[in-house]
Amino acid sequence: MGWNKKESGDEEMRLIDGLHPSHGVGVGAQSALIDFSSKAREVADSARHYGRCYWELSKARLSNVGTSSNVSMSLDVHYLIHMLQSCNSHHFIHQGKQLHLVFLKIGLLESSVTIVNRLLQMYVRCGSMRDAHILFQEMTHRNCFSWNTMIEGYMKSGDCTMSLELFKTMPERNEFSWNVVIMGFTKAGWIDTARSLFDEMPNKNSVAWTSMIHGFAQNGQKKDALRFFKHLSSNPLEVSYRDKFVLATVIGVCTELAALGCGKQIHARIVIDNVEVDSVLSSSLTNFYGKCGDLDSANNLLNMNKEPDEYSLSSLIMSYANIGRMSDARRIFDVKNYPSIALWNSMISGYVCSNEYLRALTIFNEMRANEVRGDFLTLVSVLGVCSILGNLVHTKQFHIYACKVGMLDDVIVSGSLLDAYSKCGSLDDACKLFTELKAFDTILLNCMITVYSNCGRIKEAKQIFETMPIRSLISWNSMLAGLCQNGCPVEALNLLHEMNKLDLKMDKFTLASAISACACISSLEFGEQIFTRAIIIGLEYDEIISNSLLDLYCKCGLLENGRKIFDQITKCDEVPWNSMLMGYASNGHGLEAIELFNKMLQVGLRPNGITFTGVLSACDHCGLIEEGRRWFNMMQQDYHIAPSIEHYACMIDLFSREGLFDEAMNTIEHMPFKADISMLSSILRGCLVTGNKTLGKKVAERIVELDPGNSGAYVQLSNIFASYGEWGGSAEVRKLMRHKGIQKNPGCSCMLVVATTGTGFVLGSGTAIDLPGLCYTCAGTMMVAASASTLNQVFEKNNDAKMKRTMQRPLPSGRITIPHAVFWASSMGLVGTALLASKTNALAAGLAASNLILYAFVYTPLKQIHPVNTWVGAVVGAIPPLLGWAAASGQVSLNSMILPAALYFWQLPHFMALAYMCRNDYAAGGFRMLSFADASGKRTAAVALRNCIYLIPLGYLAYDWGVTSKWFCLESTLLTLAITATAFSFYRDRTIPKARKMFYASLLYLPVFMSGILFHRLTTDNDQHCTTDSKLDTTTKLAASFQENRNVDRRKNRGTQGRPPVAYASVAPFPFLPAPSYAPS
Repeated sequence: MGWNKKESGDEEMRLIDGLHPSHGVGVGAQSALIDFSSKAREVADSARHYGRCYWELSKARLSNVGTSSNVSMSLDVHYLIHMLQSCNSHHFIHQGKQLHLVFLKIGLLESSVTIVNRLLQMYVRCGSMRDAHILFQEMTHRNCFSWNTMIEGYMKSGDCTMSLELFKTMPERNEFSWNVVIMGFTKAGWIDTARSLFDEMPNKNSVAWTSMIHGFAQNGQKKDALRFFKHLSSNPLEVSYRDKFVLATVIGVCTELAALGCGKQIHARIVIDNVEVDSVLSSSLTNFYGKCGDLDSANNLLNMNKEPDEYSLSSLIMSYANIGRMSDARRIFDVKNYPSIALWNSMISGYVCSNEYLRALTIFNEMRANEVRGDFLTLVSVLGVCSILGNLVHTKQFHIYACKVGMLDDVIVSGSLLDAYSKCGSLDDACKLFTELKAFDTILLNCMITVYSNCGRIKEAKQIFETMPIRSLISWNSMLAGLCQNGCPVEALNLLHEMNKLDLKMDKFTLASAISACACISSLEFGEQIFTRAIIIGLEYDEIISNSLLDLYCKCGLLENGRKIFDQITKCDEVPWNSMLMGYASNGHGLEAIELFNKMLQVGLRPNGITFTGVLSACDHCGLIEEGRRWFNMMQQDYHIAPSIEHYACMIDLFSREGLFDEAMNTIEHMPFKADISMLSSILRGCLVTGNKTLGKKVAERIVELDPGNSGAYVQLSNIFASYGEWGGSAEVRKLMRHKGIQKNPGCSCMLVVATTGTGFVLGSGTAIDLPGLCYTCAGTMMVAASASTLNQVFEKNNDAKMKRTMQRPLPSGRITIPHAVFWASSMGLVGTALLASKTNALAAGLAASNLILYAFVYTPLKQIHPVNTWVGAVVGAIPPLLGWAAASGQVSLNSMILPAALYFWQLPHFMALAYMCRNDYAAGGFRMLSFADASGKRTAAVALRNCIYLIPLGYLAYDWGVTSKWFCLESTLLTLAITATAFSFYRDRTIPKARKMFYASLLYLPVFMSGILFHRLTTDNDQHCTTDSKLDTTTKLAASFQENRNVDRRKNRGTQGRPPVAYASVAPFPFLPAPSYAPS
């Protein structure tokens, strides 16, 4: 009873899959290696066919069990045992129990341990370990078969702990017992336990050695597998290293590691020790040499075989295909006069691998002409070709073929058809096929999630996922990958958080998708935390995980760390090369990217479309015109890769940067896609640099045709005229914008700063408002705010280019250059600060300068480092009203803090709502917001609610401190309760609509609050301080009874300022700035 056996009904099938336990040796590991042998497959198929026929016959006989009145007379023991063997799945547990009663009735259980063992085996096969355990406990006599059956049964059911306990209490162990537990623990991933048992095994056989080596390899410890084999071969007392299955296993490990030298040493040892090379070992060696690129050695091995098996031929065909030598692959294919379907499939896959998609379809037609019936692998391959070509006509033809040959019910074929329809853009056909299928199992639902994700319909994908009756791990992985693919990395991390709460098992695909989501938002901290999870479950050396970690480091700009990962991992395919190459290209290291590409070609790897995207991007960054042309042509001619829109975009930008507008426009006219706005914007930016006004005007008009509301193109064209002093042309462009109704969207952040500063000035004024001073304050503040905002956009140019909200800003869209922006920011900052110092006072100027530094040089870089940036930004937003108060009164008193406090507490719910709604956009820009660290959104909503509550007492404090009347206290409280209600609603139901509702409430709150505080303000002399500035004593307690009289005095006191507001040398933080002249009114 072998560990790897399939549950069939007859002795012959059981012997194919593993030796009988009583024989002492199980060969489950060997069956895993034999399955690629054609002869073994034929024998197995025949046995399975015999087993099915016997099973159908037995089903009819089983239905009569218990109906015969005299079972002891009508049935003999051998017949009953054969019927018992037919009960091999949970569907026949009832009949098996009836047979149990029959054996009990005729009294065979106490006299025959063999029959009890068969019953025990039946319960194990039917998955009823509880009944098997009861029967095992009731057995009066047990032999090795009994113990081995129970041990293997618990292993198969996943209860490794119980299996180990039984093994330890087993009175007598044979080799099969050791093989079962060692093989079972290696398959369960308990490699340390398996190693411990292996060390205790008295007589180690080839099955045990094979299990350990295969276990190390399957658990990602391939180098340990090689070290284990080295230990085996160095022990003179062990002869298992000559076992062909051990050698085939370790050769397979060398193949996965691409360890050509190590594999050659093992091959040499095989030759020296005169080990007979059968079809299994020959196939492993041929596959090894082929995948490691040593095709001469692979050919020599093939020629040594008189009758090479199909696995060896298929392996060699694919090896030639991987390096684009399809003529040699065809030569290998023609070795067989009558190629089997496996060889036809290899040829089709080879042409697909070589990007010769039409030749793959030709091979399929040739196969049909030879009257060879395709299997599901054939259809999967040709449907993959249809997906790549986007050929809907061929997809429908293969759909008809699948119906004709009766393979539409195969879930893999159905899934491939669904994927092909989605890749061809025919979502309606995919949905129609899905509804016509007979069964909606989990596999097809997973396919539909992928289909909708590929079509950008992520909402429909989520709807299917949420309504699935049973979600497998593949379902979760498909949804994770779909969210990452559609630019929803934060939602992907939320899904991972949900998986973690449900304590669901995560595999390498789960963790790889999660790390990719972290890479999309440049979240290094979370990505490394997920990698720590991979280390805990033993996946730190997995290639998929390593590739995702490499991509994370590259997207976070840590190229040194990424290169270390790249140098350590096994680079069997182009995936790690592409990640490293794209990392170099996207971070401006074009020469390093090109050097890496040349090295990739030297090692014999075949580049794909992603590889050339990175190479062309590197040429674009470095201005390498000739290299860009050469590789763009090489991609099409040598590698048969049709350029995608990304490849054309790189070439157009490269030509535009170098002023080659004829080539750029020629490329646009001849490419099979319509030029998008980004391509035309590249040409327009080039026109700005070179001053090509004629082409610039044509391109700008074409951009407006594609996007009628796009003001950036005309603004950029206006800048082209203005930069060369042609002010008339610039004015004409502006006039044309007005004529077409195109308006430039004005920024509102500076207006908000000016509004709050003006409000602070009015509140800080005495009985009379200095209107010229108000104008100077607002003008100076606007200049400083414009300077800070410009510097912010200079530092975040690359980040803004990745965000939908900000990609049309002047810098990322190329309408102005960085030197111009820096000159503008410096000029405005200096002029604005000087204006505030000369026309108001040094305190206001100092606050303005300090806020500029805090915003541009602290808050801006902090946005990409830590979520605390939101709180720092709130401080920046709270200073302008304080600046206005200081400009009016020359001092900062306690009652001047009302409006700044309101602005500080208001900004947090406002920006928390904005960050939650646009978290995917912020993630694309690489900004670290709290909503990324808070997967469930609970902390984000709590911060918003808490700060809304903090707004409630401000109305009373404004009244109590003499800033406003008591009516403002009432109005402010009602207004704050309204926004708090929306924050509480968001806290209870953390969804985008609730966040949007709170955001709109915050937009309404601020203007109403500031209007109310201005309308209800109390005009006071600036020398008067609030009663809260001094401690209450007995005198002030007495004076408190006259509070209402004092409020009346405040309203009557409407005199002008009587003296200069403040002594500059003692209060102002910048005493070296000139003090304004003061003339009393």
